[in-house]
Amino acid sequence: MLRRDSPKPGDAFEKVGTRNEVWRLERYLDASGLPPHVVLRRATARRDTIVVSLAALMDRHLYRPSAVASAAPDAPVVPKAASGA
Repeated sequence: MLRRDSPKPGDAFEKVGTRNEVWRLERYLDASGLPPHVVLRRATARRDTIVVSLAALMDRHLYRPSAVASAAPDAPVVPKAASGA
């Protein structure tokens, strides 16, 4: 069962330890008998998709919400610029 604060399609995430690698939650998978899973699509390479458990996506040691604003799942994403001078 999903909670009220569960991520929604279009929400953006970054894998911890990567730079400017933004993934958007595309959809939830309906797999009877399994814990909830989601399909993530890489924002900059639309053909790249991964399936992760919702528990992994919510683990802040693995993924964190992206500074890129959430949008509709098919909206283009421009990753944030790298900081530095």
